[in-house]
Amino acid sequence: MINLRNIYLGSSLILCFLSIACSNNTTKTEEKQTPPNIVIIMADDLGYSDINCYGGQLNTPNIDQLAKQGVRFSQFYNTARCCPSRASLLSGQYPHKTGIGHMTEDRGKPAYQGKLSKNVLTIAEVLKANNYQTMMTGKWHVTDNIQPEGDTSNWPLQRSFDKFYGTLPGYGSLWDPAGLYNGNNPIKAKGDYFYTDVQTDTTVNYIKDAVKNQEPFFMYVAYSAPHYPLHAREKYIQSNKGKFDEGWDILREKRLQHLKNEGLIDSSVNLAERDEQSVDWNMEPYQKWQSHRMEVFAAMVEQMDTGIGKIMNTLKETGVDKNTIVIFLSDNGGSAEGHLNGTIERWGKPWTSKLIPEFAPNGEKVKAGDFPNEKLGGPSTFGSYGVKWANLSNAPFQRHKSWLHEGGISTPFIVRWPNEVTDAGSIRHCPAHLIDIMATCVEISGATYPEEYNGNKIHPLKGKNLLQLLKVDQQNERVICWEHEGNRAIRKGDWKLVSEFPGTWKPVRKYAKKGRWELYLISKDRTETNDLAKQMPEKVRELDALWQQWANEVGVISWAELVDEDY
Repeated sequence: MINLRNIYLGSSLILCFLSIACSNNTTKTEEKQTPPNIVIIMADDLGYSDINCYGGQLNTPNIDQLAKQGVRFSQFYNTARCCPSRASLLSGQYPHKTGIGHMTEDRGKPAYQGKLSKNVLTIAEVLKANNYQTMMTGKWHVTDNIQPEGDTSNWPLQRSFDKFYGTLPGYGSLWDPAGLYNGNNPIKAKGDYFYTDVQTDTTVNYIKDAVKNQEPFFMYVAYSAPHYPLHAREKYIQSNKGKFDEGWDILREKRLQHLKNEGLIDSSVNLAERDEQSVDWNMEPYQKWQSHRMEVFAAMVEQMDTGIGKIMNTLKETGVDKNTIVIFLSDNGGSAEGHLNGTIERWGKPWTSKLIPEFAPNGEKVKAGDFPNEKLGGPSTFGSYGVKWANLSNAPFQRHKSWLHEGGISTPFIVRWPNEVTDAGSIRHCPAHLIDIMATCVEISGATYPEEYNGNKIHPLKGKNLLQLLKVDQQNERVICWEHEGNRAIRKGDWKLVSEFPGTWKPVRKYAKKGRWELYLISKDRTETNDLAKQMPEKVRELDALWQQWANEVGVISWAELVDEDY
């Protein structure tokens, strides 16, 4: 057994000494005797620069307040896609080691079985064994079965969450969600229902009940917003009217400047070129409708932000906010998926999916797809904001969700913990990754991470404890690797090697760079605009060898071998 309790207590004594040196407040020392509560809030398909404190134009005062009271990470990474990111967050493992190397379908290989492996543990399983209450609301998306009559062994309650309210599949209507469950029981939306709001209210009630029980709690809040479909209440849509009328080109430039002003991006960094699938805003034939699409996307985020404000108020009202660590992040970059057709979007063509309801709760037939000049946000619509706005969401970077350039894998990451963060409002530039969250939770809780669990050998943790990064920024030569749908990447210290699989998404295959490695001095060229692969072949070979070693360790299989060539 690897028992981190003694390590935790030792680090706590050091941190207590530092706190006393900076303050005469002895209450802080007393509070350390109680393990902290942990709240993780994850947005869905939110781009790196969408929220205001990361450069964006969206109304996010409550998330911004988290940043003012905590620390922001400028180089925190996800895995580029919904379910692999959730699997990594929950387990502290790279997605292939969790069994979700791709999505939630079984491809006949251990790394691609489409559900959480029995050889990994969730944060809930580890913390519950250490007397934590464990609760979750929102999107699960790490099981290959969403029907109660099938295998439920990878559902939240069966993975040691005491309470669960949310959805099991990857997306759905926010007015009438598919795969909605309370615990293990399927339920249907009723009345004036909106998923984001109900999830917030349920989270608030869970926290209040947990505080009454006087035991530390772990609360995982996985919002479905702002994943398509673009659904929001009208008052939030009106709140964002006209905000994006300048168009994606000017707004991308403004975001880069805002990021530089905030100190999140180096002043020497250039804006990545506009995505090949986009157009000059002045050439866009549907400017008014395009602005409307982004207004609804922004409304979804603002509605979520309002919910986060309610959650934070609940922590304060119940007296536990100072001894609660709150983490906010996104699962991947802004999404361009679902509505692509070469260089233009699939205007006027319906979008089909078993997760799209045929009729809205008011009886109207749901119109699924992107239809120019169609008003969005209501329950009878089911549309997206498209690649052009995704390019804004991920500004100043290249690419978007599913790709491994910075636009796909960079997430805003905010940590608020009043008992530990002594330089509130500061920024950490040290690279970190989703796999670090489990290691951090184990460390701060004093929990034991077992080598075996229910007769299964458990993969050792690969993530790094972030506790010291909350105190002071650091630099290291850490290696972080990625693979998704044949896209590959590795970062080591200041360098990044990245490659696009030429078969990724047939409609945009012609944009892929034929699968060759690109090399970037990422510490100086975060937007990946100066490819040094030809000038530095030895560095390419060095990083390629490290990536191949990692791929063998985690079970990566050639994407061409797993799927049809025309995927």
